Amino acid sequence: MIKPKRQYHVHPPLLLYCGVSLLVAVGAFHAQNNLLFWVFGLSMGMVIVSGVISGWMLRSVSVRREAIDATQVGEAMRVRYEVRNTSRFIALHCLTIRELIDETPEARGGGSRTEANAMAVQRGRLETAATAFVLHVGPGQVVRVEAEGLAVERGVVRSKGYVVTSSFPFGIIRKALRWDIAGDGIVRPAAEAVALVPPRRGEVKRQQDARSSNDPGPGDDFLSLREYREGDPPRAIAWRLSARHDQLRVRLSSQEATGQRWIMLRLEAMSGAAGRAEDRAGELRRERGERAISMAAGLLTRSIDDGVRVGLVIVGTGLSMPPRDGPAHLHAMLNALAMQRLDDPRLGGPEDRRTMGPRSGAHVMVVHAGMVDSSVWPGAVHLAAGRELADGEEDSGGGSGTAATGDTGRKPMQRIRRLWRKAVAS
Repeated sequence: MIKPKRQYHVHPPLLLYCGVSLLVAVGAFHAQNNLLFWVFGLSMGMVIVSGVISGWMLRSVSVRREAIDATQVGEAMRVRYEVRNTSRFIALHCLTIRELIDETPEARGGGSRTEANAMAVQRGRLETAATAFVLHVGPGQVVRVEAEGLAVERGVVRSKGYVVTSSFPFGIIRKALRWDIAGDGIVRPAAEAVALVPPRRGEVKRQQDARSSNDPGPGDDFLSLREYREGDPPRAIAWRLSARHDQLRVRLSSQEATGQRWIMLRLEAMSGAAGRAEDRAGELRRERGERAISMAAGLLTRSIDDGVRVGLVIVGTGLSMPPRDGPAHLHAMLNALAMQRLDDPRLGGPEDRRTMGPRSGAHVMVVHAGMVDSSVWPGAVHLAAGRELADGEEDSGGGSGTAATGDTGRKPMQRIRRLWRKAVAS
């Protein structure tokens, strides 16, 4: 078992206390006042008692990190600890447990971009270090606590260890125990709501033994109706029925037994000045890349929620995860997105379509970080995370990307337009 390192911290309360005690001592010796001597003696006694109690108490502390739970951007990362009091007589009071996050520039991808960067992973970031508080642990007792820190950037959050501090009982002397036990946690990208545009009739080839199932999916056979949810494509809305019930309803089609969905992510290569954070063009490219990753995460999450077998391809990196279903497969794909670096030198390179994964009969959706290139996979549904705008032009892509194969359809009646605007606004 790794033994912790004992540390002492000089913090502002201790400096203030020592300054006031020194003034009392000077006044006592100068005035030869017995009351001031009593006050000075009491202050020194409190320092001694504080040091003895906190030091003796920390000798009985045993803390073990159980796990660092995965999270996504915008949510709290939770770290679980087991706190044990090994003493049979002394209780533990007012403990603070804090993770020591590695924030060095090299650890967060600030080093030189070489070929070795292709094997590196994206480094995540927490707004504040995960911190937990323990008020009391009785003699021989074991308690479990959770520390939380807000995740603000996707990637792997690397911890150098954790430290336990206490300034009990008077807050004068702060002592600490440090465990240098490394640990990693992953921050997955936030899932952005994106409309699942189904393939146009005739674009997806049916196999000879294809038949409809009772599971919802991108098929053509009508299955049921349900209420509108954010991200549903306009073409799936039953407009006449929605107008009749004054509420948007969506047609749910049955999924083909052989139906699969592939999400392909095409990121822009970050090279030269575009890779520097201070460069405006680099910032825009990085923002588009992060949004494209969030859009892909949203498509994957929505597909798994709908019970569709879905796979992931990151163009240029050789990463291809075959379609499966279930939460474990979703977590594996989101982890791959979380660890993808935008300065990967393999991005933008040639890709052999034979090794990309999708086969005929699959529903393919391509998310582009930059301009749409339909040659990546002809016949697929192409979504753009961002595009260059002309002067005075407004971006109509909204929060769900711009679909290159979107269906404009017919203009609905005024009542239906009102329902649609209300659903989009909500």
